[in-house]
Amino acid sequence: MSLKKIRVACVQISAGEEVEANLERCRQGIVQARDRGARLICLPELFHYRGATRNYRRVAVRRTGCLIGGFRALARSLKVAILLGSVIERSGRPAFYYNTSVLISPAGKIVGYYRKLHLFDIRLRRGPVVSESETFLPGRGVVTANVCGLRAGLSICYDLRFPEQFRAMTFSGARVIFCPANFTDVTGKAHWEVLLRARAVENQVFIIAPAQFGADPSSRIVSHGRSLIIDPWGRILAQAGRTRPAVIAADLDLGEQARLRREFPVLTGPPRI
Repeated sequence: MSLKKIRVACVQISAGEEVEANLERCRQGIVQARDRGARLICLPELFHYRGATRNYRRVAVRRTGCLIGGFRALARSLKVAILLGSVIERSGRPAFYYNTSVLISPAGKIVGYYRKLHLFDIRLRRGPVVSESETFLPGRGVVTANVCGLRAGLSICYDLRFPEQFRAMTFSGARVIFCPANFTDVTGKAHWEVLLRARAVENQVFIIAPAQFGADPSSRIVSHGRSLIIDPWGRILAQAGRTRPAVIAADLDLGEQARLRREFPVLTGPPRI
């Protein structure tokens, strides 16, 4: 029997430079989401550390390390899937890292591992100046994975501005796409909701977007918050505020999604250009 509905949740936090404090907030949010019936629980981008880049070497993790291992054990004990929105992952190059999303099954297995493709290098005249490529290396390739009986696509924050990546995930079978973020408030006010809803509508997918809020302790750049869960028709199923921690949850109606795709077949047949 195919899956008809699943409850998902987003945990919104304001991460700082104290890793263990950040992790404890996330663990509490995951337990709260589980208690509200969520089977798939998502954390935001850089949930374990946000602050000065000089500390990245100290806080960076490995795939087989304790931080990811701890969340694998938590997923097993709670019998829920967990998306680690992104961690700072060690690379083979000194002073460079990957911004990596990790999807963990209810059995505690890593089923998806995605390194952010599009690095956030911007210089706004009346806004923030950010250059992720000074610290991070880009990943390679589009990633989808099976979890809780459905196919999911993995993206991170700035990837949202590249619709071809979302289309590729959809054509790889994704019915849900994750977009964990640390979106700046300046760009978030203008583009966060409209881009997320556009990606949902044009691909007829559910979008799950857990976000950070508050100011980065080092750069003082303010993050937009407003975690969102959006359905394939572009409707907002759940949302958080911009300035507070939150756990939001919603039921994804996969049967309704299948019906929409049959009746509104924008994903079938070759492109007509």
